[in-house]
Amino acid sequence: MSRDDFEEMQIQEQLTDLLSEGALDEGTPAYGIARKIIADGTKGLSVKQTKVLERVIFPALEDLEQGRELTRLIEKDGN
Repeated sequence: MSRDDFEEMQIQEQLTDLLSEGALDEGTPAYGIARKIIADGTKGLSVKQTKVLERVIFPALEDLEQGRELTRLIEKDGN
């Protein structure tokens, strides 16, 4: 497995989590693009889809990860 394949799989897993958390609204372009990436990867994205990925989806992934990190810190302090 190449590094690109591994990174692609990571993105697909993260997007699956993002959708399951309800972080993207169903019916929006970002939601549809996330589902497309999960199914087909990022290589076939159009220029517009790539812009949505960069401007909407990646920030949502960052927010999700920051929320998880905050939860871990809170749980760690509580134990």
